[in-house]
Amino acid sequence: MKKHHLPVVLCLCAAALMPAEVSAQLIGSNSPPPESVRRPYRGLFGGGGDPTASQSLTLSASLFGAYDDNVTADVTGTDRVDPRLQRSGQYYGASASLDYSLAKTVERVSFGLTSGAAANGYDVDGDRNVVPHLHATGSIGIAVSPRTTLQFDQQAIYSRYYRFQLFPSALGPDDDGALLGDPDMELYSRTTLRYGVGAGFTHRLSSRSALNASYHFGYVDSQDEGYQDWKNQGAAIGYTRQMSSHAAVNLGYGYRVAESAKADGRPREIHDINVGMSYGRSLSFSRRTSLRFSTGSAIMVSQNLTVAESDPRARFRLVGNAVLAHEMGRTWTANLAYNRGLIFREDFDDPFEADALSAEISGLVTRRFDVSIVASWSLASVGQAGRNQHDAFAGSAHARYALSRFLAVYARYIYYTYEFGEDIPLEPGLARSLDRQGVRVGLTTSIPLIR
Repeated sequence: MKKHHLPVVLCLCAAALMPAEVSAQLIGSNSPPPESVRRPYRGLFGGGGDPTASQSLTLSASLFGAYDDNVTADVTGTDRVDPRLQRSGQYYGASASLDYSLAKTVERVSFGLTSGAAANGYDVDGDRNVVPHLHATGSIGIAVSPRTTLQFDQQAIYSRYYRFQLFPSALGPDDDGALLGDPDMELYSRTTLRYGVGAGFTHRLSSRSALNASYHFGYVDSQDEGYQDWKNQGAAIGYTRQMSSHAAVNLGYGYRVAESAKADGRPREIHDINVGMSYGRSLSFSRRTSLRFSTGSAIMVSQNLTVAESDPRARFRLVGNAVLAHEMGRTWTANLAYNRGLIFREDFDDPFEADALSAEISGLVTRRFDVSIVASWSLASVGQAGRNQHDAFAGSAHARYALSRFLAVYARYIYYTYEFGEDIPLEPGLARSLDRQGVRVGLTTSIPLIR
């Protein structure tokens, strides 16, 4: 991480851990009140819909003016670079999205569906560009018996633009975060279709122990010339023993493999040795502060036959994650998370050995005015620890004032920077380094059509 990024990271992390007065009565002895109680202003804009509704359909739109200060280095093939990256200055934009969700339970079968269609458009010196983004996910849960459940998931995403996903996801080690399109981060022209399927099995042996197994498969179908298709898949099996109401011991094994169409040598493999523990509870000094963490290990195996010094030996790495969460008053929350792991990312033959830190604080300043601040930092090596390094930082601050239940004004500041080492191969037209910041100010609306 560059030195001038450090104060930003420290300030945002400190903000996420700042103390606050507890002004609401706790519900239960060890847990904070539910969100519906902590955030009592659901009738105002951005307050959310009915959490008990089985389905919802929401139309959202916004108009905004923006200013970006973009600095890129070593960019070739500028036809693949977003026009906003090729200059610094102001521009105008608009976005619209339609999101639908459904959750049903019939006897022993539960069904869930979420889908969305979005279009983000902007005008840069008369050059108009529209970026569509479509996604759909579905899930089916089957209670085979009182002790056994099956889960099936499927996902499909269409995207016109691409971003480096440099931060590990809480949804899984190899989740690339492509479900939610973000025009402030997706800066390179690349049309892709992404597919994913998954299956899970859980069988409770007793009230304290369970067996589980899972499988996932993902495929990135690149529609543009010059980019390669990419796929990853993995399977895992494990045993969990609850030692107390807060701690559990995990024993298991997982296998992940990823490969691109241009890969040389054997596919890259990761063996996840899940021998560790997980822990989560409210801390004794504050029932509104909770800590969760889990530990494990992974072994990476890869060999590039076109590189003479490629090391075919397996490499061992400790992995894990920790989350510290704090409830402040009735409406404020703060989170600090750390993630250490091995992750696959499209366009890279070797996995990333990544350490990531993120912080978030959000809440209501008044009944109509809410604020959120988010920061993420990642440092990783590609292929071998200590070599082919890259670092990345992304931060944003968002403020919104509700004019009515369906209309609000907002302002957003973003800062996004990354740098890849010279030894890391990149696809043509992708910038090796980026240092970008910008401001957006506009109007936004969200109208529930079904709730």
